[in-house]
Parts: sequence; structure tokens; C-alpha cells
Amino acid sequence: RSFGGEPSTNQCNAACSACEKSDRWQQAITLEQHMMAEQIEADVITCNTVLGLSQNRRKWRWALALVRRAHGRAVRQDTLTCSTVVTAHACAQEETWSRV
Repeated sequence: RSFGGEPSTNQCNAACSACEKSDRWQQAITLEQHMMAEQIEADVITCNTVLGLSQNRRKWRWALALVRRAHGRAVRQDTLTCSTVVTAHACAQEETWSRV
């Protein structure tokens, strides 16, 4: 959807938070991709909100890819980001082993 002008990081974070509260994982992904495409600066709040959604939906590999993208854009990460990444990595490995 159109934001009607240049959206700020805070506006995008509010939209991501709304997606999280209404369990709209796919819309949060779309928003995060829009932010990347439009070069809107994501921050630790953006990253953690979308990570939380991906964790709740068991989208471990996507969560890891998100963190790689965030790291590539020098998005600051905090303890919550790191613990979610550790969980995502362990769960992704578990899924891989369960398929063998």
C-alpha cells in the first residue's frame, strides 16, 4: 500500500508492530522488503519486530536471512536479536536433521 509520501523508520516500525499484533506475518515481510527497496533505514525495533513474527510462525530460515540482511545494512542488534537468532539457528538445524 502507498504511505502517501516518504515514510519514516518510525512509521514503518508502527506498521510492523501492527502486523505483529494482528499476526500478519506476510505483510510484515512485504513492509520490510519495501523498506529495503526504498532505502528506508531499518533499526533494531524493525528487526526485532519482524524477527518475533517469524519466530512465532516458525519461519527460522527467513529469520536468519533477515538478520543477515540487517547485519549487511549495519542495523544495530541487541540481546533480543541475538537470542532470537540463536533460537532460529538451532530450530533450523533441528528441522534439517528431522528430514534426514
